[in-house]
Amino acid sequence: MKLAVFLILVCNVFFGRAQAQSGLPTVAPKQLHSRVLKETRTYSVYVPESAGNPLFGKQHYPVLYVLDGESQFQSTATILEQLSQKRVVPEAIIVAIHNTDRIRDLTPTHIESGLYMDRRGATTSGGGENFTRFLQQELIPHIDSAYATTSYRMLIGTSLGGLFVVHTLLHHPDLFQGYVAIDPSLWWDDTKLVREADALLAQPKFAHKTLFLPVATAFKEVGDTVAARAHNTVEHRALLAVPDFIAALQQHSANGLRWARKYYRAEGHNTVPLPGTYDALLHAFSAHRFLSVDNVPVLEPAVSKLSAASMRDSLLRGCQAVSRQLGYAVLPPEGLVNRIGYTFLGRKDLAAAYAFFQLNQQNYPGSFNVYDALGDYYLALGDQKKAAKEFSKALTLNEYPQTRQKLQALQQKPVRRKGT
Repeated sequence: MKLAVFLILVCNVFFGRAQAQSGLPTVAPKQLHSRVLKETRTYSVYVPESAGNPLFGKQHYPVLYVLDGESQFQSTATILEQLSQKRVVPEAIIVAIHNTDRIRDLTPTHIESGLYMDRRGATTSGGGENFTRFLQQELIPHIDSAYATTSYRMLIGTSLGGLFVVHTLLHHPDLFQGYVAIDPSLWWDDTKLVREADALLAQPKFAHKTLFLPVATAFKEVGDTVAARAHNTVEHRALLAVPDFIAALQQHSANGLRWARKYYRAEGHNTVPLPGTYDALLHAFSAHRFLSVDNVPVLEPAVSKLSAASMRDSLLRGCQAVSRQLGYAVLPPEGLVNRIGYTFLGRKDLAAAYAFFQLNQQNYPGSFNVYDALGDYYLALGDQKKAAKEFSKALTLNEYPQTRQKLQALQQKPVRRKGT
């Protein structure tokens, strides 16, 4: 049932947005030649629609790096767009990395053969550290130079990709701030990474990091962990890999890592990425839910019982909480503040409207919208000279027909000051 809901969500977004000629773009994959890997790598990028809006101030975005990009890009972008449009999570850039040699790049150690992997399949295994160098030295700097990014980065991987995510968290925790390991293949190399986890998690180097661990249990044989430990075979150790890793996480709860795991009893290994990604974003960005469109008691002037000053203070405190969680300054969204300001303007509460318009001016001084809104405020106040000044400033940032018409209308009649 849950999977069906997600599929309906995906279809509605794609078909609905296609008709509206907006939303998720059809992206031509990009390429970057890697000196580290000695090959050209392909990746796809999703950029929020707001990044191309010339009427609002420039924004910077967290970046989600998604492994198995050729299969996970569209679904991840759909989930992110749905949640970010409702302001449940922040808008973000997605960089989905396509595979060339999946076994090579996503496995941290080389094996000759093993559980679920024959000798032929394991031939190139063990290139995970080299792939990490590619991310650290080439791809991430390239993305940061090409796009308006913040310091926050998340790594999302499924199966062997989940194995790589856990390896990166344990051995290179500062490379990302958020880690999502979906049904990770921790059985790899006779659970070597799990056996390393206890000592690595004991180190105090995980402050301000998050890990979300979605685990699929449908179609899996439920084993007796006591019996599995008694047998101590490769197969039984594989069965215990995820439970043992969770036990290590629980044992070292003081290391600063904010983590959670969730079992999906109705999902299998191949369907859990959809609900797992959805829940992972909610976990990582939990403080951002304050800004949700559903928080009408605080953010909707038409129904809120708060005064304008209390609403403004609550908004600032909420954004400070989001900033503390994500590790960078998160400003009150310009569009939200603008809408609140215009709501008060429509109610003739000019002082309240100005307080919100001025907040946007403070946070987004390079925005056309800021000065266009201030112009409307001064029009309502009856100060035509200041209104004309604000409209003129807005037009230096963007030549917008409606604003030009408002300015021309003011220039064609005598200037009237308030009270005259």
